[in-house]
Amino acid sequence: MTDMQIGLGCWPLSGAMSMGGRSAGYTSCAPEDAAKILDAAYDHGIRLFDTAQAYGCGHGERLVGRALKSREATIVTKIGFTIDEDKREIIGPRREASEVRASVEESLTLLGSDLVDFVRLH
Repeated sequence: MTDMQIGLGCWPLSGAMSMGGRSAGYTSCAPEDAAKILDAAYDHGIRLFDTAQAYGCGHGERLVGRALKSREATIVTKIGFTIDEDKREIIGPRREASEVRASVEESLTLLGSDLVDFVRLH
């Protein structure tokens, strides 16, 4: 039998965002509630957190980074979109091989970290 890890998908915690003028995310989770959920998940043994630059257009990664600062956790993030964090808008795809390093570095900045465990392409 292999080791199994239960994770938390963080998209619902990330707040509003749009793409092409239409809502593309969950809008009802207040940042303070998201922080409480992330803390409770960690306190109950969750150590794998799945997030993405696109979730809340950067807001989601910032929430996850703050909640997990100085905690041992496995972070999975996804890249593949250009975002406008101020407008909370997904601008379009960003999937060229030459853009991968910059995308990962942006995620690290948003997370306030120098390491992510897995990077996936949206």
